[in-house]
Amino acid sequence: MAFYVALFHSIFYCYDRQFFPPEILSPTLAEQLKTLTEKILSYPHLITLVKALELDKGVTDPLTYEKLILGIRKRTEVRMKAPDVFQISYEDKNPKRSRTLINTLIQIFIEENISKKTEEAMVAVTFAE
Repeated sequence: MAFYVALFHSIFYCYDRQFFPPEILSPTLAEQLKTLTEKILSYPHLITLVKALELDKGVTDPLTYEKLILGIRKRTEVRMKAPDVFQISYEDKNPKRSRTLINTLIQIFIEENISKKTEEAMVAVTFAE
């Protein structure tokens, strides 16, 4: 049985670092990877993913739903390529489903980050007024 791996490459830059000394914001690559993986594969992200792609069709009990979430998490890998570059891969028999799952997961992650940045900007504007 052949598996296909769809890869998604994305680059994120952290502009907030300019306000802090580098020694304060210098987590190791391993720490960055752990944090990034936890964010991307968080339970809320995976629930949003399952609902968005309707992967829970036919799932009627919580145990099966939990197995679905854990299966996605198990077949997804996040790797740091550089401090500001990461790669996500997902193993699946179907390359199209693999690509769709990764693209949707990344979209959820990006939308959450945009929402948080917008919220932070609004708080800053309110504070400045």
